[in-house]
Amino acid sequence: MPSPPILLFLTTIASQPALRQRQEYLLRILQVKKIPFTSYDLASDEDAKRLWKRKAPLDKQQLPGILVGGKFPGTFADL
Repeated sequence: MPSPPILLFLTTIASQPALRQRQEYLLRILQVKKIPFTSYDLASDEDAKRLWKRKAPLDKQQLPGILVGGKFPGTFADL
């Protein structure tokens, strides 16, 4: 059975060093473990922004965001 699709929601205009570090860490984990994923830049992709806002709970919409199989598994801290 194939793995559910993993969607990452990131931003290229991250001014906070902590946010950039979290994004890079998450990307590195998935790349090193060769886990397929699709990433979206919320700074330039309005459709991705709407999807993220629709799927993630209002109080947990911080970045980087993750959806697995279209469901919100938790925040970066939960990872």
